[in-house]
Amino acid sequence: MIGLILHKIIFHSKLATLVNSDDGLNYLKLAFDDITVFKIHHFIDTKVFKPTKKKKQIIFMSRKNYEDIKQVIQINNLRKNLIDWTIIDLNQLSHSEIAQTMNKSSIFLSSNLDEGFSLPSIEAMASGCLVIGYTGKGGNEYFKEEFSLPVPEKDIQQFALKLEEGIQKIEKQPNYLSNLALKARKFIDNHYSETIERKDIQTAWDSILKTQLKITNAN
Repeated sequence: MIGLILHKIIFHSKLATLVNSDDGLNYLKLAFDDITVFKIHHFIDTKVFKPTKKKKQIIFMSRKNYEDIKQVIQINNLRKNLIDWTIIDLNQLSHSEIAQTMNKSSIFLSSNLDEGFSLPSIEAMASGCLVIGYTGKGGNEYFKEEFSLPVPEKDIQQFALKLEEGIQKIEKQPNYLSNLALKARKFIDNHYSETIERKDIQTAWDSILKTQLKITNAN
C-alpha cells in the first residue's frame, strides 16, 4: 500500500516537497515560504483495521517513550483501575498481527513525540479503539475529541487521568466504544481514503513533471 511506505519524501527542493501531514506542510512553509509543498493523505485501510469483538485490552508500542507509558500504567494499577484488564505491547508484532490485536482491543495508548503523521494511532481509531495520549504534532489533524482523548505532551498526570476516564466510560457505558468507532471511521473514510491518496499523488506528480519539463526546455 502506498500509504504504508510513504513517510516524508523530499523529491527535489527546486521542484517540490511531499509531506504526509498538515504539521509537516506548515513547518516547511514557515521555514521556506518560497518552496512548493504537496500534502499526500495517507490511505487508512478500514477493511483491515476494523472493530471485532472487543476485549478489556490496552495496547501500546514500547519503542515510543516507554517510560511515559510505564508510569501511566503503574499509576492506574495503583488506583485499582486495571483489574481484569490485559496490557499488550505491540512492538514485536507483524503488521497483520498488529491489525488483529487492535481490532479486538479497547484502548490504545499513544506516546508519540514529533511524529511525521503517526500511523498506529489512526489505525487504532479505525479499529474502534479509544486512543488516548500524545498527538505527536503530526496527529493533530485527526486526534478529534469526538472520538479520542488527546493529552498534552509529557503530561503524565493528565495521561493517567485520561486513561482512568476512558476505562470508566468503557466499563459503565456498553455502547461507548461502538459509538466512538462509528465517528472515527466516518472521519477516516472522508479524509484518508485510497481515492483521496491517489488523487493527491496524481496532483503532485502532474505538477512536478510539468515543472521539470519547463526547466528542461529552458535549458
